[in-house]
Amino acid sequence: PNQTHLDRAKDNLLHDFDLVCFLDNLPLCARAIQNAFQFSNTFEGRLFNASMMNPKPSSKFITKSRPESLDNETMARFRAVNNLDIELYDWAFSKFAH
Repeated sequence: PNQTHLDRAKDNLLHDFDLVCFLDNLPLCARAIQNAFQFSNTFEGRLFNASMMNPKPSSKFITKSRPESLDNETMARFRAVNNLDIELYDWAFSKFAH
């Protein structure tokens, strides 16, 4: 992966997707989905909205031995290996999360 791949991913998000959502803000994501599928004022839309506002986390992704936080060295290695993913996420968030 390199800058060319990052640029292509940005272009794909801009031109090939009708909807880009972020789980960081479920209410905004729910509204965007409702608007995209035009069911915000229907019974199904209200049910969907309620489920998005009160998500139930899946216990299969919760690890009892999970650390509270990662040390700085581990975070630095993670950022170094995933720098293009992080850059794409930050770019997309600034472009679409409004």
